[in-house]
Amino acid sequence: GHLAVWNSLGWDRGGVLALAGIPRGIAPAGLVSQRAVRLDGEEIVLCEGAMIPGMGSCSLALAPAQDAAVPSPFRYDGSTLETPELQVAFDEAGGIVSLKAGAGWHELCLSGKPMNTFLLGEDVPAAWDNWDIDEDQALKLRRQTEMLSREVVSDGPLEFRLRSRWRIGRSSEIRQDLVVRAGSPALILETEIDWKEKHALLKAAFPTKLRPSFARHEIQFGHIERPVERNHRFDTVKYEVCQHKWSDLSENRHGLALLNDCKYGISTESGEMRLTLMKAGLHPDPRGDEGVHFLAYALLPPEQGFSAESVIRPAYALNVPLM
Repeated sequence: GHLAVWNSLGWDRGGVLALAGIPRGIAPAGLVSQRAVRLDGEEIVLCEGAMIPGMGSCSLALAPAQDAAVPSPFRYDGSTLETPELQVAFDEAGGIVSLKAGAGWHELCLSGKPMNTFLLGEDVPAAWDNWDIDEDQALKLRRQTEMLSREVVSDGPLEFRLRSRWRIGRSSEIRQDLVVRAGSPALILETEIDWKEKHALLKAAFPTKLRPSFARHEIQFGHIERPVERNHRFDTVKYEVCQHKWSDLSENRHGLALLNDCKYGISTESGEMRLTLMKAGLHPDPRGDEGVHFLAYALLPPEQGFSAESVIRPAYALNVPLM
């Protein structure tokens, strides 16, 4: 049989493709492929070697799956992960204490301040319980360090997937897959949050060594530049701003973009980005956002700094899967 793959974006998409709905034992014929299972239990087939035209489709022949003769390009020893594009080191609580990318393995982490840490704090705004975030909220945030487990769940020629669990707050839990794929510098963080907190705010923090004058944030029909330092009266009220699919901190030759698929509030100061993940107000709905939430965000060190090709298109690809 054949599989029709549709690309609704306006540019060609290649590299490693993630395809859902392919029965077990079947894979695209003639392509390097690998099967993986996401956090929500959905099985996907990753394949490399096809190009899906913009605003178009392509037909892939299916055949019985065969073990790939291509070895895994990923190396993980429990505390470090190496790919052809990235070098990553972790602390005991699962935070990223070193992230090197680009020519010369440029270090992006700030010493002593790990990336991808979960910050939780009391959230009782002076007004509008389910809407407002007050200026003093940042003073209440504390890192959550109780990592319950970590294991490799996928390692092959196209994808490496590291699954972790944390307990946060009083009774909530985060499960997260750290995903890297062949040929890409993106570090994807597919996340499931079992949220049971009351009057609490949860952020994912990414301190960096970068010191640009402005951060870029996607808005409707384009993006806006906002200062990362709060030196003026008008800047002091920008402790939480809107962004859509991406925010970017880039210097002339180095940078780091934070992509996401459904979380649109962020705080950026100096070289640190903090993506707001959850809020737990109780008015007007006393249940708040209690329940299980699925989301994805990604760290992307763009080569040679910010551009449409290095940041904007990957952000669209994270949000708009192939069909």
